[in-house]
Amino acid sequence: MKNLGMQDAADFVLSLAQQHQCSADVIVDSGEQLSLKSEAGALSEYKVTSSQTLGVRLIKDDRIATSFTEALDEESLRNLMAMTLESLPYMAQEPAEKIDGEPTYFEANPVLCPDDHTDEALKIDMALKLQGDIAERGAKAPYNGYSNSYSQRLYVNTQGSVCHEAGRRFSCYTSALIEKGDKNAMALHFQTSRYFADLNAEHVIATAYQKAENLLEGGPIATGKYDVIFEVGCLSELFSAFFMAFSGESARKGVNPWRNLVGQQVASNTLTLRDLPDVKGGMAQRYWDGEGNPTQALTLIEKGQLNTLLHNTKTARALNATANGSAARGPRGGLGVTHNHLVIDNGTQSLAEVNAGQWLEIVELQGLHSGADAISGDFSFGASGFLMQDNRIVQAVRGITVSGNFYQMLQQIVAVGDSQERSDDHCFFSPKVRFENLNIAG
Repeated sequence: MKNLGMQDAADFVLSLAQQHQCSADVIVDSGEQLSLKSEAGALSEYKVTSSQTLGVRLIKDDRIATSFTEALDEESLRNLMAMTLESLPYMAQEPAEKIDGEPTYFEANPVLCPDDHTDEALKIDMALKLQGDIAERGAKAPYNGYSNSYSQRLYVNTQGSVCHEAGRRFSCYTSALIEKGDKNAMALHFQTSRYFADLNAEHVIATAYQKAENLLEGGPIATGKYDVIFEVGCLSELFSAFFMAFSGESARKGVNPWRNLVGQQVASNTLTLRDLPDVKGGMAQRYWDGEGNPTQALTLIEKGQLNTLLHNTKTARALNATANGSAARGPRGGLGVTHNHLVIDNGTQSLAEVNAGQWLEIVELQGLHSGADAISGDFSFGASGFLMQDNRIVQAVRGITVSGNFYQMLQQIVAVGDSQERSDDHCFFSPKVRFENLNIAG
């Protein structure tokens, strides 16, 4: 059977929902991706994929049911709605979850989806280079690849909202595995951009190789307490591991340790953290959220004080708070919350001041999923990095464990630099932040 277009399929599902006196919203995702990998100087993977998924959320008598389908023909959509309507009376009541408010309209921003006329041969050449140039340096590149993707999302609801977004991204990555005698070290680096021309394979290769080479002679250091600066990507991973602290959804469920601390001091007064929907050079731009509401620039922590949690309309109603455009919902799931770009404000200290004395730079963390307790804040991760003295490498460090408590750590900031850095995925922006007295087991 012939599939309907995204808009026609969404409208068809909404019409069926309205026939049954349900409020509803529909999300349709569509995407295409090219993925290339190489091995021994030749392509080991050439994969072109495409996907489309429609998800519906029905609400009636305070009961919510969600379901999805990858087939957008009328018969499949009727079957989807029949199953969803059949399950609706058995679902738990959620009086705080509603689809209401004024209709919103968003057109896709063309800046996020530039045309791509790159010759495919150039993409293949890059994929081969990511492995071949590492091999020429006498190392192995067990993980390498190039990809480009195009995605669309459509949101509609029974209030009349129609929101569309489209995006394009290009990325490349490689690893360098260096082996010398009984020693080995591996490092990985990647880049992402909205333009193929912005990818710099030479920089990715050189960075991965240099990092692995620097770590090769690394070993443990004496167990003790050290000042620590996390490389910006590692700092991003840390904040992601403890995202629950900013979640209105986890507060609604009673498991957010900061649920009763809005308006109170939770960090050093040198820390200001923002959630921004649009950042120059960022890759997490969103102009509307998972409920079709406009996203907002939020100050989550201002000079150490917790200003707000991330709320959708459900968590805001349940907690007597204000919704702030932070809803997350995809076609396959229910309503949650999310952030956009996380940005830590610059401090006032120069690089020399931040780097003064002895400290430990952490450039790799292992065990992020198993080593973090988001409720208590306790963490223990395997780590690699460099013992530093006044911005000079004293020795490479491997085989150590860094541990502490994330919520206490935010109060142990002794320096914040005056210049921004960004994570490789362009979603986390921060100056250098120095934390004192973290536990290092060598």
